[in-house]
Amino acid sequence: MTIPHDNSAKYYDFVFERRFGLFYGNLTKNNLAKIKQITPSGKILDFGAGTGRISIPLAEDGFSVTAVDCSSEMLAVLKRKAEAQKVSINTEFTLGTVTSRDFDLAIAIFTVLAYIKTTAELTTVFEQIYTSLKPGGFFMFDLEKRAAYDQIYTNQNGIVNQTRNELVKIKFQDNNSNLCDYYESATGTLPSGEAFNYTEQFVIKFWTIAEILEISNRIGFIEVQRFEFANADYFILKRN
Repeated sequence: MTIPHDNSAKYYDFVFERRFGLFYGNLTKNNLAKIKQITPSGKILDFGAGTGRISIPLAEDGFSVTAVDCSSEMLAVLKRKAEAQKVSINTEFTLGTVTSRDFDLAIAIFTVLAYIKTTAELTTVFEQIYTSLKPGGFFMFDLEKRAAYDQIYTNQNGIVNQTRNELVKIKFQDNNSNLCDYYESATGTLPSGEAFNYTEQFVIKFWTIAEILEISNRIGFIEVQRFEFANADYFILKRN
């Protein structure tokens, strides 16, 4: 089975910073500020940590961080970056292998939940996050708005981004309007001079707010805050 971003992990930071420009840095600053507002210090579980966009700056600021990502290639990049910054971050491939039960905050941000495509799997993820939190701990996640993708698909022939060296395209599956085929193809040259060329293809799901809250309420989470930022709905839940 192909793991999303395994093919692009080595180039992920460069491509995303180029694609989103100042927005990417502003998103990170906003996410970090919100996290520190929720818990100024303590233990953080970063589910879908990728290359460490959030984990590394949190570790630099003294948080104890456990980063979880199913892509071994993405975690390899995270580890190299953490070593270069001289910070320590625990890494796991699945929530099932996380043994700590006293996290102050768990996060799943930057469309992480969209990679989960079944209710059963999402329920398991929420259950595992719930049990990993200490009583009174928090869980913050985002849901990207499908409307933006609808507009891209309708008005832009599905093209999210296209330059001379890069193409990102989406296509909704006919059998389920909340499932979306995601294609990403990029070529370019890193600042080091290394040329690269990769293609990614995977399926993402646009979960509805009602679906998410039905699962979280059933497990025992309490919603404490909801806000919008950068075309996504953010939620902060609390464990009893």
